[in-house]
Amino acid sequence: MVIEKTLEDQTTLWFESVVDQIATAFNRLIQHLLVFLEFLPGYFENSLKSLISFYDSAVEFTSGAVSSIFTDFQIKLLELLLVILAIHLIAIYFAWKKYSAKISERFFKPSKSKEDFKVAIKELKLPLEHTPRL
Repeated sequence: MVIEKTLEDQTTLWFESVVDQIATAFNRLIQHLLVFLEFLPGYFENSLKSLISFYDSAVEFTSGAVSSIFTDFQIKLLELLLVILAIHLIAIYFAWKKYSAKISERFFKPSKSKEDFKVAIKELKLPLEHTPRL
């Protein structure tokens, strides 16, 4: 009877300690969530303020500072180069869209044998001095 009473007390103590540990962990979790939720609006507010100030400084820079740093010729040259770059990128996009299967077939597939390599070299129609010795 004494042994059974001791076992019941130990089981009760163990269960109470587990419940206390779970309650403590849950309490810490709630505290961390509350701190995070208090921090979150301030973070977004600061981020928004910094984005607005960045935008304002960018507008100020482009309106007055660019003309004082670069000459009109340099600005026109930069605009021309950006237009040429955009045209080339668009042309590459459309060329890839049309010829991607041929390019992939030709360059991305490994050759199976030495004969495939010889046929590919003959298709290039290189002069004799540029033909690899096989």
